[in-house]
Amino acid sequence: MGFAKRMQDTATRLLNKFDESEGRIKLVRKGSSYFDTTLGEEVFSADVLVPLVGVTVDYSASQVNGTTIQSGDFLALVTSAETPKFDDKIQVDGVQWSIVGEPKVDYTGTVILYKIHCRR
Repeated sequence: MGFAKRMQDTATRLLNKFDESEGRIKLVRKGSSYFDTTLGEEVFSADVLVPLVGVTVDYSASQVNGTTIQSGDFLALVTSAETPKFDDKIQVDGVQWSIVGEPKVDYTGTVILYKIHCRR
């Protein structure tokens, strides 16, 4: 087993062990759309909620600079089981947050975990 795979397994094991989400961290994937000829308009299916395993971490006051990291931003550290995209949202305790920045932490092409910067 390669080093990157061992790192991924370790991150997954630790996030599962210290998982504080208990279903409160979810990935909100926008539903698909199609054109309904009967209605004559575009119809959207419901959003898909995907539960994530991980923890949320607030930024310290010294990290907040007002531009790249703003007051109220936080990190969601989640396993590599589901790949978040920039048009997805993160839902924590029923509140939706936008994904800011590149979320993946990888080593030689193997995703270790996702470090999702969340902003309201």
